[in-house]
Amino acid sequence: MVLDSDLMDLKTPSLLLDAPRLQKNLQFMGQKLAAADIDLQPHMKTAKSVPIARMATEGHSGAITVSTVKEAEEFAKAGFSKITYAVGLAPHKLGRIAALLQRFPNLTLCLLVDNPGAIAAAAEAGQIFNRTFPLFLEIDSGAQRGGLRSDDPKLLGLAQQIARTQHVSLAGVLTHAGQSYAARNRQELLQIADQERLSAFGAAGLIRGLGLSCPAVSIGSTPTLWAAESFTGATEARPGVYMFMDVFQAQLGCCQIEDIALSVLATVIGRYEKPARLLIDAGALALSQDRSTALQARHPGRLDYGLGMVCDLHGQPFPDLLVAQAHQEHGFIVSRTPETTALPAWPIGYRVRIFPIHACMTAAAYQDYIMIENGAVTGTLPRFNGW
Repeated sequence: MVLDSDLMDLKTPSLLLDAPRLQKNLQFMGQKLAAADIDLQPHMKTAKSVPIARMATEGHSGAITVSTVKEAEEFAKAGFSKITYAVGLAPHKLGRIAALLQRFPNLTLCLLVDNPGAIAAAAEAGQIFNRTFPLFLEIDSGAQRGGLRSDDPKLLGLAQQIARTQHVSLAGVLTHAGQSYAARNRQELLQIADQERLSAFGAAGLIRGLGLSCPAVSIGSTPTLWAAESFTGATEARPGVYMFMDVFQAQLGCCQIEDIALSVLATVIGRYEKPARLLIDAGALALSQDRSTALQARHPGRLDYGLGMVCDLHGQPFPDLLVAQAHQEHGFIVSRTPETTALPAWPIGYRVRIFPIHACMTAAAYQDYIMIENGAVTGTLPRFNGW
């Protein structure tokens, strides 16, 4: 579908996706992991789009990762047959998961557990629905979000519980180095990447030492995979935001500003002098309230971009401008140095693009992507939301 339109004709706010930048980002990660013989299983929690999932898996195994049952359902309907649901299992969701597997008998859907109760619930559901659920054991490699440390004695007990229990099987171990988002430089990212890999590989080794099968060692955050120089011991990786990138990733060093593929198109709807600010029609719902760069700004060489980086219609940043505050449907553009730099004399109706602080949060507000190339609108791609 080609839209006879340019950016001035679109409704605002709209979610723009730069097709060449998307392809460049997909190609970089795909080539890096392919060269290391690591199975890329892209995490679709940000994109939530079947066409983008097909782009991301082209030339790879076709396996993907999701964070909601809704995502698993939508991608299964689209023909994806190997999916990892990489959020700790809530037992009440097993009936819905079993219904999905009954509808698509060729689907392999791996689940994530880190406690005896979740394993028992999966086994009970497997008995009821005559299914065997493949389970990943979640390893905490430093993020302290979910999972067990690789040296936790309870980990081997969980592996043994799975091994002796009908209707479940051990798919492998899985970890996510969420602490990578607090890294200050590439050297720290490299250290965290090694910690992530070695934690998962070490856990797999302990399980295998019991004579148990532990087929997969699954790792992956965008920052650690970008920095990693060794993948020894890993078998698969699950990056997600690498497809779009964002301001936070750029300040981590994982991309350049010109690699950010996602932006929000907004319109100036007011101008005020005391305090000096421009009002736009993209607020907290359109941009999110993510303030991650405020934490980054504690480190030398990094800036706080508030709720978004302000750019022109070509995606060129205005270095001194940021979205400093937002209400539900209103955002405020201000100067970083108001005492020395005045706001641009933009008229009401002027359009800007806002690069998101955290692409995952920003994209969640929208039902589709407006695809652009060289500043021209080329079509739309659908996306979905929900749990």
